[in-house]
Amino acid sequence: MSPGVRLICATAALIACAIATAHAQPTDAASEKVVRDAERLADLLFPESHDWARVAELPVLATREFDQSLASALGREYDASPAAEAVCVMINMFMDDTPRGQFHVLAREGPGTPDVLYVGSQPCAEGDWTVIWTKSHPAIRLPGRAFRIRLGPEPRVVMFESGCCADPNELFGVRDPFAPAGRIWIRGIRSTKWLDLPLQTRVEQRDLVFRRELVLRWKPVDDDRYNEDLSRFLGTAAFGSIARRFLPGVTARQIGAYTDPGGTQWALVTIDNEFEYLAEHTVFTMDLGWTKLESE
Repeated sequence: MSPGVRLICATAALIACAIATAHAQPTDAASEKVVRDAERLADLLFPESHDWARVAELPVLATREFDQSLASALGREYDASPAAEAVCVMINMFMDDTPRGQFHVLAREGPGTPDVLYVGSQPCAEGDWTVIWTKSHPAIRLPGRAFRIRLGPEPRVVMFESGCCADPNELFGVRDPFAPAGRIWIRGIRSTKWLDLPLQTRVEQRDLVFRRELVLRWKPVDDDRYNEDLSRFLGTAAFGSIARRFLPGVTARQIGAYTDPGGTQWALVTIDNEFEYLAEHTVFTMDLGWTKLESE
């Protein structure tokens, strides 16, 4: 029996029990909040995706549907695709009793295996991943968590990647999930795990032209004090809530607003890469953050 066949058999035999066990596990409230906040932010960053299918609202593939036939079909497709890695990846995806997200039905067109989407923890490694099975493409594995997806002539998916372990970096983006590696990002926005998202006012998105220095902060607090501990940890001088400083001339896109208890108005903004040449100091490599609204 070939290794591929053994893998499929192991998957099929364990899948029903494993999926039922995973559904019965308690949820991690802190992790769920991180995901909720990230999805809320992704909706602000990519308003063009609001009409795409929201992954959390897609039908969940019922445990009873995960019979030997379907498990074997998904196993064969994954094992034969460029996405396949070590044997433990496919086995742990089904047999680990830790909750690993959900299998969702993307489409049921005609007989045979439905189009399936998996979003959850990555087996054998830190972080989340997304796996897509469709009839029109080999199985695709993407690092990170998919929030919204659009199939068809121009497929797109909104993704969120969080840095491993002590890495504070995060990445939000829109991808073509089926494009060759290296050409799948349509748009990417860098952020940090430390970005504070207080309850904010939705605004009509607009461009803000800064004829003064732009101070981008990871939380809407006017704090410029030198932070020795953070500076030593990051290996660069860190001051209060400052993520980056830009010279005058930046055009930023406002996507949110917040008024603090003292009445100070803040704008949540994104900054395009074309203004990198104006960055004079960087603590966190971010394209997204808070800046105080002041009269020009």
